[in-house]
Amino acid sequence: MYATEQGILNEQMNVQLAALGNEQLKGMLLLIANLNVRFGKDGDQYFYILGELPEPDCIVGFGTTPFNALEEFSKTYGL
Repeated sequence: MYATEQGILNEQMNVQLAALGNEQLKGMLLLIANLNVRFGKDGDQYFYILGELPEPDCIVGFGTTPFNALEEFSKTYGL
């Protein structure tokens, strides 16, 4: 039996979440939930975006995993 791509990503996210401090993770998740941030995938990159491209004031975080994209978005936002 082969693992699905989503199953692998979920497991990667779980491992990274376990390694990250709960307070930092809580802040990142509250940020995306309260700001109505959109999540998606473009090619092999996942992203979180607040606003619309190509607006200069939109905030975007890209990564090879959903968690990496979340971290990058949080850094870009200033969290």
